[in-house]
Amino acid sequence: MTRKSFLLLALAATCATPEMARADGFLDAWHPNQSFWAIGWEVGIPTTSFRSDWVNRVSPAGGQFEVRVGVMERLSVGVAMNYNWFDQNYSQVTVVYPEHTVTGPVYRRLRAFVARGTVHYYLTSTRLQPFVGVGVGGIWTQTRIQTADQARNAYSSYLAVDPEAGFLLSTSDSFAFYLLGRYQWTAASFYQVKNAQWVGVQIGMGWIF
Repeated sequence: MTRKSFLLLALAATCATPEMARADGFLDAWHPNQSFWAIGWEVGIPTTSFRSDWVNRVSPAGGQFEVRVGVMERLSVGVAMNYNWFDQNYSQVTVVYPEHTVTGPVYRRLRAFVARGTVHYYLTSTRLQPFVGVGVGGIWTQTRIQTADQARNAYSSYLAVDPEAGFLLSTSDSFAFYLLGRYQWTAASFYQVKNAQWVGVQIGMGWIF
């Protein structure tokens, strides 16, 4: 090995070692009030009667803001807020109103805001951390159905629960990316839909304090 190659190798090792050798994940060096503040983008996939009786199109219009606070090594509690938008146009659908029945083009929409308390458990303390969690809270919905001659809006609030699982990838002591999947169960019911539910696939980033 030439002297130049050795110097380049030593310089690369010196620069890379602090981060590449780092094995700490979120809460690995736990201290009181250590927190993770995150934002994410979510794709929503309708399921059950929400899919069959309202919209069946996958929606990329979702997002989340979340704060997690460590209460001990590998365990955190927090709050999370989600926004989801589902809509779809149909060329020919029969809609039954209390007063009459309409057949023709129909537009349907659900706009949802979910706020919940969360608990997460981290399976490892390494840079790549698998985790599982659950959130319990409420959902606030606005639905709209529009036919050729009229449009109807409805507003309501219901119970919401979402189990989830994913991964945190810490790239430094203060920053991490995450990927998660969650199942959003709600007690929301409207028209023919009973307990509107969907699967959320989410990617995001966060800051560790």
